[in-house]
Amino acid sequence: MTELFFNTNALQLNYFESSDAGIPLLLLHGSSSRWQTFLPIIPHLTKFSHVYALDLRGHGKSSRAAQYQLSFFVEDICHFIQDHIKKPTVIFGHSSGGMMAMMTAALHPAWVKALIVGDAPLHLQVLQQLIDSECEIAQRIIAWLRDRKIDQIYATLQNDFRAESLSQCDPNFLSAMFDHFDDTFGSYDVEKLLPMIQCPVLFLRGNEAQGSLMRDVDVAHALAVLPRVKDVKFDGLGHHLFGGDVSGMVEEIKEFLQI
Repeated sequence: MTELFFNTNALQLNYFESSDAGIPLLLLHGSSSRWQTFLPIIPHLTKFSHVYALDLRGHGKSSRAAQYQLSFFVEDICHFIQDHIKKPTVIFGHSSGGMMAMMTAALHPAWVKALIVGDAPLHLQVLQQLIDSECEIAQRIIAWLRDRKIDQIYATLQNDFRAESLSQCDPNFLSAMFDHFDDTFGSYDVEKLLPMIQCPVLFLRGNEAQGSLMRDVDVAHALAVLPRVKDVKFDGLGHHLFGGDVSGMVEEIKEFLQI
């Protein structure tokens, strides 16, 4: 798959774009990942949509940056939609990519046609707990990245995709996430953001008992606030949505895009 670069004037964002016509669909990966996390579903999505998949700042082959607060990611996303896609777009964000997608829909509604939220935490407490649980290994990875000891990441994680993604991640982003949580994620105020989202929304989530970051109680609150929302729960999945049979998920997305 061919990768291209988009210049925001502040930095370069690496991205994949399909050649198929259809409704524009922008894919946003989660923290410390890259656009290839969507590879299991991209071939299916390109059959009915024009797919764009970004490496976010500091991730994959995109430029490293001086700032990693969520508001800067949202600014990059808006630049990409306005200056490259040039029309209102459906955004599908997974994990923290879903957080960014929700912020974009709330703050820039004219550019977001609809929103697909893939197992993104709907309360910062959930993300804080996850980060606290991974802090020890994260600090080691940050040190290895700064010392360019990439082989240590592969040897420790024993997961080639995650290891490769982390090996391409800016250690300053990981430091921002683990050492400066409030500053990095503080603008993600769900209580304020949810009432601002007026476009159609599709929640795709796993089972909380298997590691989903979308708690039932938080989803119930969101369903009561959002005017046009559908919630789909995959009981056999956890937080990572693309590791098994994706056919059911693809059908849900296809049906949702008939908006």
